[in-house]
Amino acid sequence: MQILTHRGLEPENVSFFTESTIEAFSDQLARGFGIEFDIIISKDDKLITFHDDNLKRFVPQVGQKRLSEMTSKEIRDINLPKGHFCDLEELLALILRSTSPLNALHLKSKFQNEKHLNILISSLETQPQTLSRLVIFDLIPETAIYLKQRLPTICLAPSVAHKYDIFRYNAAVGGTLMSVDDVLQFDQLFNWVWLDEWDRSDIDGGTKELYTFNTIERLRDKQLKIAIVSPELHGSSPGLLKNESHQDARDFAKLRKRIDNILLLKPDAICTDYPNLLKQLITKI
Repeated sequence: MQILTHRGLEPENVSFFTESTIEAFSDQLARGFGIEFDIIISKDDKLITFHDDNLKRFVPQVGQKRLSEMTSKEIRDINLPKGHFCDLEELLALILRSTSPLNALHLKSKFQNEKHLNILISSLETQPQTLSRLVIFDLIPETAIYLKQRLPTICLAPSVAHKYDIFRYNAAVGGTLMSVDDVLQFDQLFNWVWLDEWDRSDIDGGTKELYTFNTIERLRDKQLKIAIVSPELHGSSPGLLKNESHQDARDFAKLRKRIDNILLLKPDAICTDYPNLLKQLITKI
């Protein structure tokens, strides 16, 4: 079971590096964790590893200026509080020097077009040895087809959610969310699935659960590997719609109990803000 850190975050360590920096990723890879990360595309079409498209959360003087309107040199010259920007090729080289067998690149919907996919493919082709250690997720089927044609050995995953969450959130993420039933129709396109429960809320005030043995068995029957999003992740992400968060992450005791239950499902990977806790719990299984 592979532990993937989320965006270079580590809230257990208040002095840790700024998220998504080369220092954060290097530290986590050196400790044997895999990394999950996002990319943005600069004005001069360079891939930079970062989640937001502005720096208002980190560098107030830069504020609302969009990174996509800045050149890669301008971005690299920005002083982050604790760390430095890196580009995708630099991060791939770091992954290649590590022992991590699995890492995850979140490809947002706005980059799933031919121009941006060709930029991504060119970067990946500079480090072809990393393709077996990288899964690209949150993909629509058309994107998966395009990437598979150019890079046949690449590992790809859709974001899989409950139907009610698809109804609530799909527009906010650009239409990338798929149900389990949807994925089973495209199982030949994907190697992995990225399971995201979002929360326990269901329609008309009811409750729901995506992470179940039935879900896992249906996906495994199609030879798909499974990565699960830990409940706390939406609370540490800038809100898509107001302040969405998972009920099981509202206090640490409840979160730990839910993680124990998730581990019983034996997913192939878990993406978390608490890699050290996951490591301790996994060793007890």
